[in-house]
Amino acid sequence: MTTNKENFMRAVRNEETDGIPLYSMMWMYRYPAIYNESVGPDRVGFDYFGVEWYKGDNPTNASLPKPGAFILDDITKWRDVIKVPDFVTGVDWGQMAKEHRDGLDPDNPMGIMTGPSVGFFQSLMSFMGFDEGLVACYEEPEEVKALMEYLTDWSCEMTKLAIQYYSPDIGYLCDDIAHEYNPFISTELFRELFAPAWRRYYATWLEAGIPVGMHNCGRFEPFVGDLIDMGVSFWDAVQSSNDIGAIKSNYNNGIILCASPEGRFINEDEITEESVKAEFEEWLDIAAPGGGLAMNEFLANPPTEPWPGQSEKMFLRTKWMAEVFAERRYGYYK
Repeated sequence: MTTNKENFMRAVRNEETDGIPLYSMMWMYRYPAIYNESVGPDRVGFDYFGVEWYKGDNPTNASLPKPGAFILDDITKWRDVIKVPDFVTGVDWGQMAKEHRDGLDPDNPMGIMTGPSVGFFQSLMSFMGFDEGLVACYEEPEEVKALMEYLTDWSCEMTKLAIQYYSPDIGYLCDDIAHEYNPFISTELFRELFAPAWRRYYATWLEAGIPVGMHNCGRFEPFVGDLIDMGVSFWDAVQSSNDIGAIKSNYNNGIILCASPEGRFINEDEITEESVKAEFEEWLDIAAPGGGLAMNEFLANPPTEPWPGQSEKMFLRTKWMAEVFAERRYGYYK
């Protein structure tokens, strides 16, 4: 039987797959353990740049840079404030990688990230806050570019160590540059300030023959062509604010779209088995033909009871979509 790893790796190599492949962000969303020592698994406390993180009052319970405690208020002074950590001296990368890999399921791909722990764009925002960070992009673009080059130099060195010791299947980057409805910055500004960092980071992986993926929430659609040009094989999570039909048409399945049925903005009073199944069938008929699609693994192994905080209606919605997926998964292509 084809494992998740074998099938997903076929997809990123543009080979025939066994039906619609599965994916999970958690297969890729890993840093070398040394990255997270200061903040721990809950990402609370001071990170290795000195940014303080706390659990904000938000629906996802995600950690956020603490408001009013940003470490950089003048982008021209970044050289005095921002110092990349020494993750080489005294660090046993071989043992760290062994302990990391020993706890993983060999039937799933092993991805790893070695860029700044919140990405390049997001790092600037965590240093300065969104207001000052975005202003810096417009007022002092050369300083922002210099900071990105500094972070990229370090990230590429960490990538080489990870390739040597971890032997990962996939290189990965998380750097959210969009919200639900639009990107935070223009495509022109992205290409000037942040795309060069992404490109050089990815090139380090690709030069070693390792395929790469990208995590970016929100409406990331305007940048898909840039990802393909950089050699990126897959993007998650493709949320509903992106026109998946247009992306497939415009880019001819040039990148694997990793999607997950969303539950936001749904009126639970209108949820019925008939409507859920019909809508999901219609969505699959747009997203699946010709390849270029991977679906979240929970559709193949749906929960047997509601998640904590999940309503009965939303639990049933997942269950009904999983039934459709089981019926349709192997019907579009091998």
